Amino acid sequence: MRILLTGSAGFVGTRLTRALRRAGHEVLGIDLRAQAPDRGALCADLLRVAPGSLPAFDVCFHLASQVGGFLHNSGRPELVDVESALVTQALRLCRGAGCRRLIYTSSIAVFEGNGTFAAGPLTARDQHTPYARAKAAAEALIEEAFDQFAIVRPTNIFGPQQRRAGQRAGESHVIPDLLHKLAASDDQTLEVLGDGRQQRNFIHVDDVVSFLMTVMRHPARGWFNLRSEIQLSIGELASELLRLTRRNHRIVYRPEYLHYEPQPITRFELGPAHALGWSPRVATLSDGLRGPVSARRRTGGAESWTQPTA
Repeated sequence: MRILLTGSAGFVGTRLTRALRRAGHEVLGIDLRAQAPDRGALCADLLRVAPGSLPAFDVCFHLASQVGGFLHNSGRPELVDVESALVTQALRLCRGAGCRRLIYTSSIAVFEGNGTFAAGPLTARDQHTPYARAKAAAEALIEEAFDQFAIVRPTNIFGPQQRRAGQRAGESHVIPDLLHKLAASDDQTLEVLGDGRQQRNFIHVDDVVSFLMTVMRHPARGWFNLRSEIQLSIGELASELLRLTRRNHRIVYRPEYLHYEPQPITRFELGPAHALGWSPRVATLSDGLRGPVSARRRTGGAESWTQPTA
């Protein structure tokens, strides 16, 4: 099939592009960070691509979004307008190319107001952070415009070489943020925002890509909430990262950040995803962070886990 993939140079997008091409599909990626040597990628602002200017495609994966850590997601009111503009543009490009199927990566954050985690259309618009409101509004746009769509709501995506997006703590996903702090710390302390009891579920990027490849083969509409068995408190996460990096830093908690905390994620049902034959395969944080040898370095004979800082 011919695939349009927005956000193709992102953390999920790069891996999805490789998986689609290995499966024999023709992929056109659009991303501001697309690499010139890739003839199947268009380095462009998605909002500036003219409808009708692209060759015909069969399926659109819409991954392009502005996302970061919990401080970024709660403190950027413009996210609502940006997400809606990106989705509206993806819909225009689909219409211009005759595409009738769209697969959208939303977020489990759309349930932050009530914690129902229902595998279906949202029944409440009670989201309070800009990021969650943005994703909820985008879901509504897609449901109205398409008969064939899949809305995918993963928990916290992680994996080796995940980039730290922001410069301040809380602007990036928590794992690359903590790993950056460990690499940069010169006083043997690791600052953790909150009191450490906040709960998170972490799903590996390869498991998300596996599901996206699976749902592409099922044309019926659907809403799919994704999680793994990796359920950790932030304190447990920090301790595990210290163990994996073989550091002896003292953890310093910042409980004043708790008022930013989103709705705790529970082990919700995976029925619709299981019905398609999908289950998450990565079951531990350490397995999920193990990348190629080139993604690690050796210091004093001991292996040290590293992540890019930009």
